[in-house]
Amino acid sequence: MLAAFLDDDALIKIFGANLLNNPDFSEMLHALTNPDYNKPFECVGTRKEVNYALYKARERRSGYLPVLLQAEICRPAEDLTGLFDNNHFVPGEFLSLLQPH
Repeated sequence: MLAAFLDDDALIKIFGANLLNNPDFSEMLHALTNPDYNKPFECVGTRKEVNYALYKARERRSGYLPVLLQAEICRPAEDLTGLFDNNHFVPGEFLSLLQPH
């Protein structure tokens, strides 16, 4: 999800590697995006959100694409930018970090 908002260098600083460049994660990524599979992590977001984030991550990068973004990723039917669900468990002191600046 962060790859939609951060460049590869920032992701490597956070995770120690570019996880989108690791083909070992392709099956897990497929399960997160494909409704025919059991979604492994509820905390990641909905399938619609994961697919949108992958689309935005791919759109953000020009030229070289990490291996997991090289597959054809269809443009989402709707723009989820700015979508905010008030049904959450985010502590109040962190809500300001989620609001657009």
